[in-house]
Amino acid sequence: MKGTAGVDYSIVIYRRNNKLVADLDAGGWQTSYSLKCDTRTEGNNIRLYLKGFGEDNLSGIEALYKVGSLLVTLKKSTVAGKIRVSTYWGAVKPVSKADTVSGRVYFKREK
Repeated sequence: MKGTAGVDYSIVIYRRNNKLVADLDAGGWQTSYSLKCDTRTEGNNIRLYLKGFGEDNLSGIEALYKVGSLLVTLKKSTVAGKIRVSTYWGAVKPVSKADTVSGRVYFKREK
């Protein structure tokens, strides 16, 4: 997701030891962090919970997020034959208030 305040966000979901995990990264103007996540799936939803922090984060990021907290929920649906992934913000909120409305598409799926 390219944020309107000059901060880019990305989520990469992958398998590790037969379990889905994710990395949520943010980088841009006065922002640089990587959050390691556990996932929980329920129906078409995947929820990302903070498991730990990546290396080389800006100092103080650990004070913003608590391990175990729900960071974001992604909901997959099909609209007009196309897959759509809606975002529901948890503890992670974009820098720009214009980007914080839940239920919108903020991330595009890449293969």
